[in-house]
Amino acid sequence: MAQATAPAGGIKRQTDEVKTNAIFRESVRKEQQHRFLNENFDFNPKNLVAITDKPTRKFDMGERNPDDEVLLTKLGTLTQLPKQKFSYPMTAAQEIGWDMDTEYRNHVPKDAKNKNMCPETKYADNFVTF
Repeated sequence: MAQATAPAGGIKRQTDEVKTNAIFRESVRKEQQHRFLNENFDFNPKNLVAITDKPTRKFDMGERNPDDEVLLTKLGTLTQLPKQKFSYPMTAAQEIGWDMDTEYRNHVPKDAKNKNMCPETKYADNFVTF
């Protein structure tokens, strides 16, 4: 095994432009292998930042862009209840109360009998009922 001798200028290696260019080309080739273009761009409406328009910009309220409709539907899904978004529960926590909006009215007492009512309150309650 031959031992390498250090150059006369010290431990610093001699730089060769051909070798440096070959190393650079190899690193670019490795980066190109893992690079891809994602054309299915989407955004998270929860992280949407609104920036106001400039005051000198004219805006016609009559024109509607088809992209605006897509944006409005995506933003509208944020205010919907899970039962409006999905046809069946997506998590175990949603299974517990999934049908409570339809079954809740069956279990609500017709008359609140938890407190004793005075005659005036009974009269007002009957008056409102009839």
